[in-house]
Formats: sequence, structure tokens, C-alpha cells
Amino acid sequence: MGEFDLAIGVPDVHITLDRADLAPCNVVVGTSTMLLNDTLDDMLEAAPQATRFAVIGPSAGLWPDTLFERGVTLLGGTRVTDPQAFANAMAVGESWSSATRKFAIQRDGWLGWRALAGLA
Repeated sequence: MGEFDLAIGVPDVHITLDRADLAPCNVVVGTSTMLLNDTLDDMLEAAPQATRFAVIGPSAGLWPDTLFERGVTLLGGTRVTDPQAFANAMAVGESWSSATRKFAIQRDGWLGWRALAGLA
């Protein structure tokens, strides 16, 4: 659990590995590891009061439609903008941040893949 000084404008944040602690939460931020270890549905179920549920991390770079349908409200990830620079940095263990850009997609502003592809 992390407690922060509200006098400087940082909210009290509870950090936990116990999903039972999510039951009363109205805002949840989880890592994209939930997609890799197949725990997203369990985490969504554990947070029935969540009106905002964000999934963030480099593994979150995928079409958000299915996640939004399941209850995720924000998807934040990383997009590779320079594949060769990215591969070079990865090969030598250097930072690849200059070859990428961060993104955030909100459910309320997402048109859906069919609309983006002109199929809707």
C-alpha cells in the first residue's frame, strides 16, 4: 500500500497484489500483464464498483474493442515508430523509448475497428 501526501496533490493510492482489495475501488489501473497471464476477467470481476478500469503497459498494443466490451475503459501502451531503431536497441539492451510512442485510447472515444476500416 502506498500513502502519499495529499497536500502536494497526489492522491492516496493503494497498491496491492490481493484482488479482494479491489472490491470497493471505483478506479483501477492494472498492467498489461493481465493480458499475458489471462487474469483480466478475474480482475474485472474483483472490481465490480470500478467505473474506470485502465490496462496499461507495453503488452497492451492491440485492438481495444474486445477489452472495451469486457469492461476496460482505457488502454495505454507503446507503439513502435521506428522498427529498425527498436530492433537495434533491443539487440544491445539499450532503451528503445526513442523508437516508440506512448498512446492512450479511451472507450468513450473509440469508434471501433469496423468504423475505422470503413465497414460500419
